Amino acid sequence: CGEFLMRLSEVATSVGDYLREADLKVSDFVPAKIVPPIVIIGTGDPYIEEAGTFADEVIVYLELFCVVGTSTNSAATAALNDMIQTVLFNVGDWDIVRVSAPYVATANDAYYLTSKIEIKNNIGIGD
Repeated sequence: CGEFLMRLSEVATSVGDYLREADLKVSDFVPAKIVPPIVIIGTGDPYIEEAGTFADEVIVYLELFCVVGTSTNSAATAALNDMIQTVLFNVGDWDIVRVSAPYVATANDAYYLTSKIEIKNNIGIGD
């Protein structure tokens, strides 16, 4: 069980590494202060789901929040679309589940143009 929990903690890090290699700024947690542009990695809902049987492997879901500037003009929209495209082609062997429509998120009394990309992957428990 301990090995599996360690493997789970490495999952977000490995996705972050793929994205950093694509020259994106990445946080494996929600930072106290968001400084865009940034991709914030969070756990999905569900986070873990059985893949046939929990004995061999599970499906792990992550959410990648693509956050660009504090405006919602055409330049910010273009920047968000570019970031989404970069993320879609740089998540390694993870499957894309869906990409949300752009929306305005609020954090620390600021507004950010954002889109959420949901990804999943089968993770072996005994690997």
